[in-house]
Amino acid sequence: MLIAQLAATVFLPEVSVAASVTVNDRELSQQQIEALAGDYGIQVVPGDYWYDRKTGAWGNKCGPGRGILLPDLELGGVLKADASCGNTGVFVNGRELHRQDLVNLQLLAGHIAPGRYWMDAQLNAGREGGPALVNYQVLAVQQTMGADTQHGGGNAGGADHFWSTGYSAGNSSADGSYGYVSVPGYGPVGYGY
Repeated sequence: MLIAQLAATVFLPEVSVAASVTVNDRELSQQQIEALAGDYGIQVVPGDYWYDRKTGAWGNKCGPGRGILLPDLELGGVLKADASCGNTGVFVNGRELHRQDLVNLQLLAGHIAPGRYWMDAQLNAGREGGPALVNYQVLAVQQTMGADTQHGGGNAGGADHFWSTGYSAGNSSADGSYGYVSVPGYGPVGYGY
């Protein structure tokens, strides 16, 4: 659910160029707008946006996340704490989360205490300065598998096939036709979906 919501965009499927696009309070050049339109095959809608270079997440200024681009793009200025006009007390990569962003993360992980956190493009996350405590992609896969009655996976129609070693972890459906493997430093990889 979170992945689907993060992947939703306001971009239209045809290639076009916008008049004025501001990212993190810095206007993009026409060349940058044309590159985005060409690279992603989209129409870039004029407006004010925020972009998190560490995760690739983006949204309308004063709004929740609307989609995911590649991380580390040289777009706009520095991500500011008030980019989403959040009032949650939960900061991720310096941005105070919009209420909807916090609700989406809590649907996967449960209560998230106010504080400062980091997240990377593989959706590993932890407290600022600390190690990864959770991987939201893994939680989303686990949640999906736990509710998957069509394939007989997770807890709904068959046994839970979670496994873990000192180096990696994973889970699969009862017949092994789909699941995921997660290796630290490389992130989770799903198969059979």
